[in-house]
Amino acid sequence: MGPVNLTLLPCITPVYSNPRVWYLRNSSGDAQHRTEPARSPVAGEPKQTLSESSPLVAQYSMDASHIDAETIEALVGPAAFRRASAYVCSPQLADRTQKGDLLTADVYGTLPDPYKTSVRLGEDGLLDSACTCPVGYNGDCKHVAALVLTWLREPQSFSETRAVEEMLNGLSRRELIALVEQLIDAEPQLKSILKLNALARQEAFDPVQYRRQITSVLARLGPHLQPRDGGHGLLRQLDNYLHVAETQARTDQWRDAGQIAALLAEEVSVRYDTLYDREGNLIYFVVQAVQIVGEALMHLRDTNLRLRLLRSLFIVYREDVLLGGYGMGDKARGILVEQTSPEERQRVIEWVEEALSQVTFSDEPGSNYKRRSFGAVILDLTGDTLDDDAFVQQCLETDRREDAVDRLLSVGRTDEAVEFCRDITGYYLLNLARVFESHESADAILPLVLHAGEGATDARIHEWIVHYYESRENYGDALRWQRTLFTSRPSADRYARALQLASNLGMEENVRSALVDEVEQKDDLRILTRMHLHDGHVQTAFETLKGLLKTRRDTYHVSPEPLIEDVAEAAAETHPHISITLKKNIIERAIRRRGRPNYKYAAQELVQLRDYHRKNGKSDDWVSYISELRKRHNNLPALKDEMKKAGV
Repeated sequence: MGPVNLTLLPCITPVYSNPRVWYLRNSSGDAQHRTEPARSPVAGEPKQTLSESSPLVAQYSMDASHIDAETIEALVGPAAFRRASAYVCSPQLADRTQKGDLLTADVYGTLPDPYKTSVRLGEDGLLDSACTCPVGYNGDCKHVAALVLTWLREPQSFSETRAVEEMLNGLSRRELIALVEQLIDAEPQLKSILKLNALARQEAFDPVQYRRQITSVLARLGPHLQPRDGGHGLLRQLDNYLHVAETQARTDQWRDAGQIAALLAEEVSVRYDTLYDREGNLIYFVVQAVQIVGEALMHLRDTNLRLRLLRSLFIVYREDVLLGGYGMGDKARGILVEQTSPEERQRVIEWVEEALSQVTFSDEPGSNYKRRSFGAVILDLTGDTLDDDAFVQQCLETDRREDAVDRLLSVGRTDEAVEFCRDITGYYLLNLARVFESHESADAILPLVLHAGEGATDARIHEWIVHYYESRENYGDALRWQRTLFTSRPSADRYARALQLASNLGMEENVRSALVDEVEQKDDLRILTRMHLHDGHVQTAFETLKGLLKTRRDTYHVSPEPLIEDVAEAAAETHPHISITLKKNIIERAIRRRGRPNYKYAAQELVQLRDYHRKNGKSDDWVSYISELRKRHNNLPALKDEMKKAGV
């Protein structure tokens, strides 16, 4: 293996808890590693050996004219902004550091260890922020606000970390070794970077050593490792291997790039079900590594090496299928199908058949995801070489009836295609019906779908039948099945569709009356209100809504508030008294739920209610109402605060 340009390897950085901010990648997949400062010492730790006059430290200056308090409050929110005052310019905000446009600090709270807090600045304001506190994942906590406010007030208290090359220039070999030892003592994970650099410098590629180091990191990552336990530090180590592969690819060392990426993708995929990956970082590593392997295969001609890389890609795809399909094997499947020679395809087919032989078959149509997935690859690899009968037989063995039906229809064997669907019921039958539609042969499958629809509880079958008849302008049968849909579970949308079909037959009023009677008999006031709104009967909708609220029936445990909002909006122009009444109902409900978000919502609704009163010449009523509301809820300071902000 040729020497790697080590300046392209990731910077040695401490662990941060938010890879979304500190672990960014651009659209081309290149790593964008950002350098953060080392943590400050706490009680009991030895002091740093570097003096304040060291070339590692310099004073900070930056134009702050484009950052103000409003910018900070907009980022973190009013509550966090207010709570930040306890930390601004406080000793609790330690190790204040700046590197370019990046501000960082250690914020000490009630716990022994500080929170790592960081903000990246830009010409338009604050670009990125992060904090390791429990509420700071999105970078909108009080510590972030305190960091920027402190920088605005005391910029001289921030030290500047210079570029690495400039900081290290002039240090002797002995000083450099001492510095690296200090860094490793502070962050033990950095030792793995040194090992990786040593591997990268070797002339000959050593897959055993690479595999051993990758599996060691994965073993420590474990199934339940939380970010604060060092999970992101280990993820950063995995990213180092991906970065080495990317570096080799950029220098056209495709042999090594492909092997490193293949090892990473394979080892992560075979252990994925035992690893902690709530944020999907490991899937990202696998997909990126697979892409590098695919690029390497386009440059490599060594038969044995190509087979080894293809085998790794197959393992990634196989493990993804066996796990139920997380998406990390999709790109690998595409490479196995599109970038293989006839001889390589045969080997891939053997691997797939071996995996297929270990999967249990179920008689339930559509339930064999694993068999169907493996079968799809076999068809992709062999479909062009099989005759019609062999192709259909392969489909049956892997429960891929859609492909069998598609092939039969494409060669005009429609009756046989129908026979393949005769024992299928439920939603899976619709998948097959859509294949018939794509061949403009829906008439052939219609009798089977109609039979399935007679006793079906799946509304999608009825919807397909309605669409079939409507597309052929058979509005009578379409309406009949639409009414079946409505009866099974009434909704305003199904009501509107039935009226639309009925209008083509001149039966709209008759159907309207029949459906309203049907819902009234069921005493479903929620749907009845929606139906009246559709018809523009605002007053009637209001009466049924009052009945719903009075009985407190809550069909399907759905909140009535969206319905109240819709009736209020519909009544705004023609029935303002209804809108005013319903707005008051909404406001009272929000206040009863308590909590600042609900108070804020109530205040916003109060603004609309005030406008309704003024628009309709009822300003005196508004004054009486708002005075009575303030008096009744005088013991809720948060509500009064939100009302003041809203200007009511």
